[in-house]
Amino acid sequence: MWCNDIAKPFLFFFSGDTPTLLYYSHLPTAVIALFLGLYVFLNNRRSISSKAFLFLNIWFSIFIISNLILWTNDSVSTITFIWPLSQISFVAVLLSFIYFFCTFIDNKDLGLVQKIFSVALLGVFSILAYTKFNFTEFNLSSCELMSSGSFLGLQNITFVVLSVWFITSFISRIRKFSPNINKRQLVLLFSAISLFWIMFIGFFQLAESGDYFNLEQYGLFGMTIFLALITYLIVKFKAFHIKLLWAQALVWALVILIGSQFAFVRNNTNKILTAVTLVISTILGLMLVRGVKREIAQREEIESLATNLEKANEGQSNLLHFITHQVKGYFTKSRNVFAELSTGDYGKLPEPVEIMVKEGFRSTTEGVDLVHNMLNAANIERGTMKYNKEDVDLKESLLDVIKQKKISIEEKGLKLITNIGEGNLVISG
Repeated sequence: MWCNDIAKPFLFFFSGDTPTLLYYSHLPTAVIALFLGLYVFLNNRRSISSKAFLFLNIWFSIFIISNLILWTNDSVSTITFIWPLSQISFVAVLLSFIYFFCTFIDNKDLGLVQKIFSVALLGVFSILAYTKFNFTEFNLSSCELMSSGSFLGLQNITFVVLSVWFITSFISRIRKFSPNINKRQLVLLFSAISLFWIMFIGFFQLAESGDYFNLEQYGLFGMTIFLALITYLIVKFKAFHIKLLWAQALVWALVILIGSQFAFVRNNTNKILTAVTLVISTILGLMLVRGVKREIAQREEIESLATNLEKANEGQSNLLHFITHQVKGYFTKSRNVFAELSTGDYGKLPEPVEIMVKEGFRSTTEGVDLVHNMLNAANIERGTMKYNKEDVDLKESLLDVIKQKKISIEEKGLKLITNIGEGNLVISG
């Protein structure tokens, strides 16, 4: 049996009586959803959230296809079979969103009780959808099944139950807050799903109550917004532990949207222009993605080298600090030995030995000071230097340096002449 007032569809999905906007709201969204779902799954097959995301997109695509068939077909038997499937997939999409949200946040599967409840709810709904509890008759004039008030009531109750489940899932998780996910991610994901949820159910309810089913297609644009935000999560936070470039997302969306033009153009010239645009966009897009990938790989390599160099410098600094500290200890012990010998506690030293002891004491003191300065320099570089301010007599410091260098200078036959004026040369330093 056929609906006489409905035009025969072309290739099962295309009809002249179908609003043009319907194809824009259905086909590109379904293709993008499946493509992104497969991309996420293939890049992280072990992740439960990536499986849930693919599961969600498959159910959404089933709903899109079944809804499109209802809009374009005139076969009573086809519509009688697809109409309940559309209602089932609508509920399955909402359940899939909850499943995806919970697994994404918790990074683990749902509990057994939640799974049993989900399967039981969808199972009961599926069974009742194909019985007289759902529809009472077929209206040939409008080419649609007439749903019973009881099933519509059950449908609305299901929407309320799932909405409460989704909201309570968010509240419970933001209270205990899982360490597996950034809080900003949690809020952004909840906002994305909520926006889709409101548009998906809201426009459906408006279409049902006002008997104006053209409104349904506007609710599907919520999925486009949701997928865009998921893409942002992948790019910004590396959600699903995969990398996705904005360039990739832009090219995919552009190619899909241009390709969807073939569903509407009828003129051969327009088809040729669309095909040329699609080919050029694909080639340039792939070149863009390849260039961006290469640039990002180079930047990541430079950042990795910089990080390794920083670690190497830190290790070298630590080693130098350790070595100089040990050397300072040896110099200090030697200076103490020379200091003890010069006190006379071990008897009067011969003059040549006394000269050597004094020179040893002076030399090791210089060594201690040198190592001490090296340690201070290392501490300044490490940011751990402690400064103790006190009065410093520059004249005394200068005379001390002259005294240290005078012997070696005179040994080389040179003369050191100093001329230090009178006055106070004490500073705080």
